[in-house]
Parts: sequence; C-alpha cells; structure tokens
Amino acid sequence: MFVVVAVQLDNHPEPALYQRLESLNPVYISAVDGGTETYAVYQDGETTLKAIKATANSTNWLCGVGIGQVDLDALGKGEMKTSPGFRHALQAANLAKKASVPFAIKMRYKSEILSSLQALLRLKYKLITERTDRQKEVVSLREVHDSATQTAELMEVSKAAISKVLKAANWDLEKDTDLLAIRLLSGLGI
Repeated sequence: MFVVVAVQLDNHPEPALYQRLESLNPVYISAVDGGTETYAVYQDGETTLKAIKATANSTNWLCGVGIGQVDLDALGKGEMKTSPGFRHALQAANLAKKASVPFAIKMRYKSEILSSLQALLRLKYKLITERTDRQKEVVSLREVHDSATQTAELMEVSKAAISKVLKAANWDLEKDTDLLAIRLLSGLGI
C-alpha cells in the first residue's frame, strides 16, 4: 500500500488539500495538528500519483510517500504509525523537509528502481510547484477536457493562448511521464 503524508510548511491549514485527497477515495484518511498534516492510504500507483500531484499543486506543502504494509485494523484504533507503510511515510516526510524539492519516497529496501522513481517524482513535483496560479488553473482545466480547444472555449481565450500557457508550464513533460511513474509505483507497491 501507499501512505501519503502531506505537511503544511507554513502551519496554516488548507482544507482544500484534504478534500482533494479525500476525493481520490483513500482506504484511510486523517488530518492532524489542526489540519496542517494529512495522512492518506491508497491501494494503487495511479491514485497515489494523483495524490502526490494534488499535494504539489497546493501551496507550501511537502509530501512524503511510504510504501509498505498497512494494518487496516490498527487504523481504526488510532495506531496508524505502527504499520511499516506509515513509518516509511513519516521517514520520507522528514527527508522531504531537508530536501531542495519537498518530496521524498521511502520503503523498506533501497533499490535502483526506488531511486529512479524518487528522481522522477521530484522532477514532477518541482515542475508543478513552480507553476504560476494561472498555469495551475489552465493545466487543471486541460486535464479534465479532451482538447486545448475545449479548454480555450471554457476560458474564453484562444487555443494559442492555452497552448502557450501549457508550454510554459511544461505540461507535456509532466504528463508524458505519468505512465512511467505509475508503472514504477505499481511495481514497488505492496
């Protein structure tokens, strides 16, 4: 399983991130410390990648991902931090606090695949966090529409304007690596 820990860097709770993570239908989700930390458990790589991207799209959040077993019975008893997946996620969050890009991923064993996945996800995280609010808005709308033309019509701007914003946001680079990231996550998932 995949445990995503999102920690607000400036201690101002942002309920919108919790709502976005919850909308991805996690097996478990909890907010602590007044909403400045969120823990979510997902079963598959694709949903985990969406959670990572949602965290990156939010302002001033770091993200730690742990891969490992999660005792679902312990979650209901408030003993979430005893599972390996949670321990790895908390370790990853601590690593993310010290990293130049506030993202890290951890599991029991180090491997070349895990190192490569971390490099790829940090690149994606960096691309997303460096976007302007306008770029984030255009990318968000483009991801739910079939074409740049539809996005342009919705925003009442030209298709060329949408294309220019998407290019500046490096959306193609980020989008084109999604399948690779999902495959690597899924290959490491327990």
